[in-house]
Amino acid sequence: MPRTNDYPYPNELRRFRHQRGMRLVDVARKTGHINLCQIVAWEKGEKLPCLRNAIKLACALKVPVEVLFLQLTHEIRKQMSEQRRE
Repeated sequence: MPRTNDYPYPNELRRFRHQRGMRLVDVARKTGHINLCQIVAWEKGEKLPCLRNAIKLACALKVPVEVLFLQLTHEIRKQMSEQRRE
């Protein structure tokens, strides 16, 4: 089974879900999703949620979006910083 870092969109969804004592079904209910497969794909980093779903996840887990997707946030900030220097 691949590690989370092997997928293109590493994130902190699973860690915060576990810290909150929530099951996948709990997150699905809070975010209005019926299909758990979508949430699993997001947690594994296989797919990136759209902005609306990212905000729903952040609200459900009570964590800012940029914290849930910390590595992506750092990558974007780095790219923007490099572009300013050019």
